[in-house]
Amino acid sequence: MARPTSPMLTAAELRIMRVLWTEGEATGRGIVDVLGPRYGLAYTTVTSTLTAMKRKGVVAAERRGRADVFKPLITRKQAGLQALRHTLKQFFDSSPELLAQRLLHEEQLSQEEWNELWQRANAERDEEQ
Repeated sequence: MARPTSPMLTAAELRIMRVLWTEGEATGRGIVDVLGPRYGLAYTTVTSTLTAMKRKGVVAAERRGRADVFKPLITRKQAGLQALRHTLKQFFDSSPELLAQRLLHEEQLSQEEWNELWQRANAERDEEQ
């Protein structure tokens, strides 16, 4: 029986998405050229991962000649938000307050860092409105 697909990006999928976000689009071979030397990835590993990513709906493929060209269907921000929501649900009972408390406690933010973080959050909220 096949393992169910996770809505979260795996570490391998995230590496591929980073290439696609940077390049805009890439073939399987192009992804291997970027990631292969560092991670020792084979072409078949990359294409298998891309197939799983198509099933998840995070990439699309377009046939060009003999190669499929892959494009991201989600942004880096969307992927980050998805991961954050997953973490919030799994580890913090869906409570942003508990997450913020843990970060503040564990990361030992200075007052200056806290103020900068607060300003960034407010600026992002203002942009969305």
